[in-house]
Amino acid sequence: MKKVRHHRLFYSVSLSLAVLTLFLFWGNSNSGKVFTANPPPGKQLAVLSPSFSLPSMNTYWSQLTNTYSAKTNSNLVTPAKKPLPTNAVPTGASVEKKQLAVGTRDATDLYIIRSGKAGPVVMIVGGVHGNETAGYRAARIVRNYQISRGTLLVLPEANSRAVNQGVRYVSGQKDLNRCFPTSSSGTADTRLSREIYYALKKYNVDWLMDMHEGYNYSRLKSSSSVGQSLIYYPSSSTREVASKIVNNMNSGISTSYRKFSLLRYPTRGSLSRAAGQYLGVKSFIFETCSRDNLSTRINYQLRAADILLGSLGMK
Repeated sequence: MKKVRHHRLFYSVSLSLAVLTLFLFWGNSNSGKVFTANPPPGKQLAVLSPSFSLPSMNTYWSQLTNTYSAKTNSNLVTPAKKPLPTNAVPTGASVEKKQLAVGTRDATDLYIIRSGKAGPVVMIVGGVHGNETAGYRAARIVRNYQISRGTLLVLPEANSRAVNQGVRYVSGQKDLNRCFPTSSSGTADTRLSREIYYALKKYNVDWLMDMHEGYNYSRLKSSSSVGQSLIYYPSSSTREVASKIVNNMNSGISTSYRKFSLLRYPTRGSLSRAAGQYLGVKSFIFETCSRDNLSTRINYQLRAADILLGSLGMK
């Protein structure tokens, strides 16, 4: 039994060494054939031609062909990219909410809507006067907009305390729309107005739309109100967009005195005037008239915002 075991062990070791030798010689052969070196005198060893290929150091297994292939980039397997859904938000798009006048009773939310693509920076403001309902109601809707390029800043309730109380401005306080700089070196009067004004500079705002309402139609001779008007700070590009908005509005209004007027120069001390005159922002105030029903007024505000954003290729 011991001799049989020794023979088997010797046979196994010999067979393993033989296979290893064949493998090493095979890898060094360019023809895919294996020869033994120095055969015994008078003996010719058989040439073995393998029926399958073995990998060499310059090959690798290709999942494309299920074979060993040369190491070339064309044979590399790259996972297929899944297409984005058609309603995907552009890479880098985001919505951020910040507070102005933090820690005060006048604290209010500013929404920064980024498309992730280069483009204009537009700021839309509502609620500077708390009793001008269509303005802040429309701005609340605009804060949920998605844009295709640039950045949209939305301040839905600029004077949040006045909005909550339903008044133009809170008793004991100054009209917020008279608190902004009246000279290039001037400063805003209150912390809230300073932070709103600073936001224009911080975010490099290009366009400003301030949503307001008047108590009567501006086209009535007996009226001193600026309801149903667009008041812009003069510049050629601002006038072009302002005219487009007014013409669009008036195309659907048959009664002459209810049509929108195109006016220049917002009041001194107002947000729109300071932004246009001292910061070079293309700015305007859009005024609806509180004599119309609320849904009509909100729709006017939204249409004006849509025309502005559409003109800039943002919506």
